[in-house]
Amino acid sequence: MKQTIVAILLAVMAVNAFGIGVPVAQVRKVYSSTPVTTSAWTQLIDATPTTVSTVEVFDSSGKTMALGVGAPGSEVRQFYITPGGNGQVRLLMPYGAALSVIGISGDASTGELIINLFN
Repeated sequence: MKQTIVAILLAVMAVNAFGIGVPVAQVRKVYSSTPVTTSAWTQLIDATPTTVSTVEVFDSSGKTMALGVGAPGSEVRQFYITPGGNGQVRLLMPYGAALSVIGISGDASTGELIINLFN
């Protein structure tokens, strides 16, 4: 019983005021320096520093893209990134996971993509 209470308290302490976990990594991709195309995945993070439970996504490219998790060549599409972004999305990623993006509605060459990862 005591271990259960301690586990619950630790879980509550790990959640911030917005109801999501602690920030563990941030990604900022400026499309003018390296566009995201529809022909190949662009890796954003080669290995997450810890497990991830939630991502927060903002995109100003005006294009629909897909977010993928997995090693290069083995990316698995998780969800579409809509123009303007998705806000907070529940996405479970293990420690060491790679995060990538690919264009769906066209190449993204202007604007930026910002992704915050939380555990």
